[in-house]
Amino acid sequence: MSKFSSLIEVNPHNPSIRSIDFGNLRLTHFGNQNAYRIRISFCDIGVHYSQETYVLPSQLEHVVEIDQHGEVWVVLRDVDNRQIFLSVACQHAYASICELFSMPVSDAVIRAFEIEEQLAVKRDAVTESNSEA
Repeated sequence: MSKFSSLIEVNPHNPSIRSIDFGNLRLTHFGNQNAYRIRISFCDIGVHYSQETYVLPSQLEHVVEIDQHGEVWVVLRDVDNRQIFLSVACQHAYASICELFSMPVSDAVIRAFEIEEQLAVKRDAVTESNSEA
């Protein structure tokens, strides 16, 4: 068995059920059924909303997008019907989702995150040298 990401929780009553909880968003893999679910829910001022969508990881496209501040986002979207559009701005979260959903990580996505990190280090070095001057 692979080493699980620190974001992946194993159900203590059924170890074949693993999930990642992002607060209002929960991703779950039911290993015994080989089913993958995305659940969105929130409650505010007496109103509760919940929606579940079952996905096929092989149908999720991994697309790199850069926002106006130069931050890298990976978008996981359903190639068939475009009803799923999940954006992630953290390499660790992206890798954890791929592990949970038994998907290979995209080399292009990992490269984009690495380039973003290298640019951030350079920006920090320039900022530090400017503040010393």
